[in-house]
Amino acid sequence: MEDTGEMSAAEKGSLMHFVLQHLDFKGDVSEAGIRRQVSAMVAAGLLTEVQAHNVNIRRIEAFMGSNLGRRMANAEKLYRESPFTMEVKCSEVFGSMEDGDSGEETVVIQGIIDCWFEEEGKLVLVDYKTDYIPKGETEEIKERYRTQIEYYARALRQITGKDIKGKYIYLF
Repeated sequence: MEDTGEMSAAEKGSLMHFVLQHLDFKGDVSEAGIRRQVSAMVAAGLLTEVQAHNVNIRRIEAFMGSNLGRRMANAEKLYRESPFTMEVKCSEVFGSMEDGDSGEETVVIQGIIDCWFEEEGKLVLVDYKTDYIPKGETEEIKERYRTQIEYYARALRQITGKDIKGKYIYLF
């Protein structure tokens, strides 16, 4: 990214994830508080001025004021940007293959879970999205990311041995 001040949609999505990874959810999450935290990220060399200018503070503030954001802030421990790797059968990912059965062959799936926390002994999974969704197309976005969220939940169950209480896609 050049220092023109303009960022692509993908860059803005990555920026939003980065800020949420470093944001103090238990701190001041008012608009002014988030601005101070973003300024501190610039001072620490985590963000450039151009990146800080492109952070959508109001959307973060709205998220933090949501029921889900408050639950995350109240969680005893919040896990962010958790990488995972797991093996799954080829047939599960690719279905039936024309060249014959894939048998017991496996593929490795890797991912990074945006956020998760424990609540009442079970896990809550949160995936942030910065996609634009036209009004009334909520079901389409759920379907678009259903497989991804299911793999994330499965990975968390395998890693922790705990059940999943909730799976959320938060659209910024």
